[in-house]
Amino acid sequence: MEIIQNKKFKITFIIVVSFLAIVIRYMFKDYQSPDFFWYLNVWFEEITAKGGFLALSQPISNYSPLYIYFMAIMTYIPVFSLFQIKIFSILFDFVAAYYVFKIVELKFKEGFTPYFAYAITLFIPTVILNGAFAAQCDMIFTAFLIGMIYYLMKEKNILAMVFFGIAVAFKLQAIFIAPLLLVLLLRKKLKLWQLLLSPTMYVITLLPAYFIGRPFKELITIYFTQVGYYPYLTMNCANIYQFFPDADFILFNKIGLITTFIIVLVISLWVGLNKSKLTTDLIVETAILFLLVLPFFLPQMHERYYFPAEVLVVIYAFYNKKFFYISIALIATVFLSYGPFVFNTHLLDMRVLAVMIFTIILFFITDIYGKLKDEVLIEEKTAVED
Repeated sequence: MEIIQNKKFKITFIIVVSFLAIVIRYMFKDYQSPDFFWYLNVWFEEITAKGGFLALSQPISNYSPLYIYFMAIMTYIPVFSLFQIKIFSILFDFVAAYYVFKIVELKFKEGFTPYFAYAITLFIPTVILNGAFAAQCDMIFTAFLIGMIYYLMKEKNILAMVFFGIAVAFKLQAIFIAPLLLVLLLRKKLKLWQLLLSPTMYVITLLPAYFIGRPFKELITIYFTQVGYYPYLTMNCANIYQFFPDADFILFNKIGLITTFIIVLVISLWVGLNKSKLTTDLIVETAILFLLVLPFFLPQMHERYYFPAEVLVVIYAFYNKKFFYISIALIATVFLSYGPFVFNTHLLDMRVLAVMIFTIILFFITDIYGKLKDEVLIEEKTAVED
């Protein structure tokens, strides 16, 4: 249809979709989640009471300082903390949607496909719930991860690594995508010195708190204090530990860490040492696989730790239209796991949801295997013809 190719129509579509996304999020503006009530607002009030930025010299929370910097800025604005925290997270819903648009546009330069991808990203149920409903910040680091993937695809590795460093500075769970960087190192698509920009960027984000007076050792080890913070094998995460509700925490925690390390290493070497061409499609799919495997096999995971994978599967759905139902299945499965958090009840047996996640993981392994094999055959055929 000619109308959807019209530039004015495309701009109007973006404006209307964005407006509707804001309206839906506005409906949840007054809801105070337990995390906001017990943690975020407490931190906000403590920062306010201790002088705004001056409070950064003290361990206000177990979050990395970067998020707390923005919270400190908010204390100088005479608006209820709930609204400010939610708006900050919601802004990154649109940043993430923009980068989803850009990645899809790499494959579909003409037409309306990237615009649909932008719209779908904004209306993923858990995307709406995460920021607008629960005032969580998972979309903030996820937006930077998607931006990182986009810049890797554009071979702008320095900017990509800066984005990764910022993502990790916002939340430790961003590290789940790190095995993809190992794959790129093995494929010689990324240089070691470029990779080192990420921890450098992370350290730079610590400096304001350090100069204000917080000990550097305390800052650099802040994420270590988060490990073991919740002594439970799973916290409503649809993963393997749903089948071991009464297991010994210390024993299974160690087994889980070792098992996850081995699985991730095997996948990294498998994809990284393969001789096939590393296409943009494979980069997206490998990233999704890691973002599913780690929360599935690691202990102490929350249900929202699948969040980055949920956003990336929007890209996968457009890159692999015949398998769009896999993206729907993942988004639906993770949403159902939010039952205890949102509805205070299980919408479906968590073991069933865990099986569904595992099935999706197996699908991606099989699909990646097929694509790697096909790319090798294409390259061999091209070499013979030459």
